Amino acid sequence: MRPPSHARRAFTLVELLAVLGIMLLMAGVVVPAMSSLSRANELSNASRLVSNMLTIARTEAVTKRMKMRFAVVRNWQDQPDANFRKMSIWKQESDQADWVQITKWEQVPQGVVFDTNPTLDSPAALSGNLLSDTEANAFSATVNGKNVDLQYAEFYPNGSASMPAMTGFDIWLVLSATTPSTDEASSNWAKITTSALTGRVKVERP
Repeated sequence: MRPPSHARRAFTLVELLAVLGIMLLMAGVVVPAMSSLSRANELSNASRLVSNMLTIARTEAVTKRMKMRFAVVRNWQDQPDANFRKMSIWKQESDQADWVQITKWEQVPQGVVFDTNPTLDSPAALSGNLLSDTEANAFSATVNGKNVDLQYAEFYPNGSASMPAMTGFDIWLVLSATTPSTDEASSNWAKITTSALTGRVKVERP
């Protein structure tokens, strides 16, 4: 008997290989794009978090009429994942008093770090980089029995901000979504700048 004319024909090996090739090609395009979008979102979230923390430090200084510090962890004993990723706000009630932490530790998203060696500005502007001088704007604290080294910018009751040894008009730091040595580093960054005169914060993206 002849098979019905409407019987379904099976796929040939060539057709299956062709479909598989197309799927692999599409995956090669879509996956990197999704990964790049994810990194961009993480960087946007991180820059908002940092700018909010800086704004809180300024607001606290103005409303409470005392000096405040926005501090970034440079080295946390036995917790390397916190280095250049965690930050908090500290207060000093008088010139003789120790610095006291007033906010919980905040951490930028996984895959984002504070860039310690950004190449976005000329050397003349490095005096305003919060992370450029490891001695002038540094202090240490003990947290749960562990030593934590931090770098800071100070905010004052009049709303202004400064760091020791800085000569420019802005305090800035850079967040990077990739390791600075990679090809993508030039396009995956966010620069957060604080005006030394007013303490106002702005975010710059490429």
